[in-house]
Amino acid sequence: MLDPPMTDHDNAPTDSRPGLADLREVPGFTAALAIGVVVGLGFGLVIPIIPAFARSFGVGVFAATAIVSVFAGVRLVSNLAVGPLIDTIGMRRAVGWGALIVGASSLASAAAPTYWWFLFARGIGGFGSALFLGALVTLTLVTAPASLRGRAVGTIQSSFLIGSSFGPTVGGALAEPLGLRWPFVVYAAACGIAGLVAFSRLPGPEAPTEDDVLPDRSRNPFAGFGQLLRTRELIAALVMMAAVRWTLSGLRFSVVPLFAEDVLSLGPALLGIGLTVASVGQLLLVVPAGRLIDIRGRRPVGVIGFTTFAVVALGFVVLDGTWPFLVAMGAFGLVTGATNPLPAAIVGDVVSKDRAGRAVGVLNTAGDLGSVGGPLVLGALVEGFGFTSAFVTTAALLLAAAALAIRMRETMPATV
Repeated sequence: MLDPPMTDHDNAPTDSRPGLADLREVPGFTAALAIGVVVGLGFGLVIPIIPAFARSFGVGVFAATAIVSVFAGVRLVSNLAVGPLIDTIGMRRAVGWGALIVGASSLASAAAPTYWWFLFARGIGGFGSALFLGALVTLTLVTAPASLRGRAVGTIQSSFLIGSSFGPTVGGALAEPLGLRWPFVVYAAACGIAGLVAFSRLPGPEAPTEDDVLPDRSRNPFAGFGQLLRTRELIAALVMMAAVRWTLSGLRFSVVPLFAEDVLSLGPALLGIGLTVASVGQLLLVVPAGRLIDIRGRRPVGVIGFTTFAVVALGFVVLDGTWPFLVAMGAFGLVTGATNPLPAAIVGDVVSKDRAGRAVGVLNTAGDLGSVGGPLVLGALVEGFGFTSAFVTTAALLLAAAALAIRMRETMPATV
């Protein structure tokens, strides 16, 4: 049986065509946007220099890439634990402490005297990232009116995308004259500012009602996971989340660069342009897509969005030439933006406030499983069977998400 949806906003707008001005009236939403931009910018600052900084300790390529993997791996195994933690300490504190933990990790990375110190510091940052991102999404789902939930998720996602898109350029510029350690210092400062803003500007926890409190919450912080996984709608959201992250990490960031080089004979410059086109397309559509799912519903957007995503993935099989590649990358970005806000919005529709942190933790776990599994599985498929197998497998996963969208009930709350 579904939990009571988070629709207890008596002042929810009655307009069926929500606007950004309505979101600005949500307590703490503007502060949450600023936090997303600042942390996203800091994250982007260090991304291009992490492998180079790792290799400065005299390690090889595998050890350098392990620094990237440990952050994602720790975040993956932390997601289920931080969900109950968010529900226990409150979303404002979780956002604030998560940002500060990432900041401390980045500062420790800047001061790292050895490779192993650097590896450990980045691992701690993975836990902070899981806590921060999980709490920020949970806060968005709980505080935004039900009629604006999709738009709110899309707007928060866009804030992080804006920051992370410009971050690599700034980080590269800083590293050139100042050295590889300084971007980590700037990232630490950005996270410190974000943490202070969270503690001072985000809304505090509301006192839970008698119906909201789980009976065994004090004895078992993981209570409720089994019930969360019994709903068809939540399962659909989990598959959608895993499919989007699988496609991003597995295709866009892993297989497509190799495909562009080996099959299309494109150089690094054209590949970089293609990846930029995809990022811009995603950024352009993520907010309008959030609005669309608030107007037309979660189910139709899921069916059309993931079916189109599958067609785009299959389209790479027949690509030939630079311009078709750039067009395909633009389409890739657009369908990514169109589907990105949907899983979190569905979770917000079907899960009660008290279990929101747990549900977001489960959702992020599904996403990180896709992020980790996509490159590994698709890389093995390409080695064994060629590039076509990777595109066909990904399309099948996206079609499975579309099929689950067909079978789920419409979760969008009725207009008040």
